[in-house]
Amino acid sequence: MQVSTGEKAKEIVADSRFPPLGRRGFGSPFAPANWGVNASEYLTSANENILVMVQIETKEGVENVKEIAETAGIGQTLLLRAIIEYITHPP
Repeated sequence: MQVSTGEKAKEIVADSRFPPLGRRGFGSPFAPANWGVNASEYLTSANENILVMVQIETKEGVENVKEIAETAGIGQTLLLRAIIEYITHPP
């Protein structure tokens, strides 16, 4: 998910986890059944095992990289050298 601010990073984390840790919706009863667990076990496992990765693609994102990377729940921050080159040396 592309992100430019720490606030947006917090929103992405909240959207990726089920309550009470986030606000991800749970609309299907089939996922727990597919894994042979009850809904509570599924939600707990999903929250514990999710990896949230964000990609920085803007100058604003580069300026906020420390805040984004330090956001609780962000597991990986991707910042490509090509993006940095483009931002610092536009065509």
